[in-house]
Amino acid sequence: MPAANYDLIIEQGARFLRNIYWRDSSDNPIDLTNYTASLKVRKRYDSAVLLSLSTGGGGITITGPSGLITIDISEGTTSGLSFYTALYDLELYPPAPNAGNVIRLMQGKVTLEREVTKP
Repeated sequence: MPAANYDLIIEQGARFLRNIYWRDSSDNPIDLTNYTASLKVRKRYDSAVLLSLSTGGGGITITGPSGLITIDISEGTTSGLSFYTALYDLELYPPAPNAGNVIRLMQGKVTLEREVTKP
């Protein structure tokens, strides 16, 4: 299954919260119990990482049986971002016996809407 193309807009200085539900073709939730996930943002595919989120390092939470993936970026983190547009992908890593079979769930562009009113 190819990754879904979905563009993100992050508002600098504001919390970014997005819930993603992974469902099958019959609209049933896919059980993500014991899955892990990672999301990286880069200016170009071969450039330095601008933002890194993961289930182990923070920013991504997976609620197993419901197929829910939550991306949560704090106000402090978005305040520190300084790009205008970039690229991202969200990858899922299944548990054994399918460990090693990376699933790229989503990908697309990220637009950072710069903050005008600063504290």
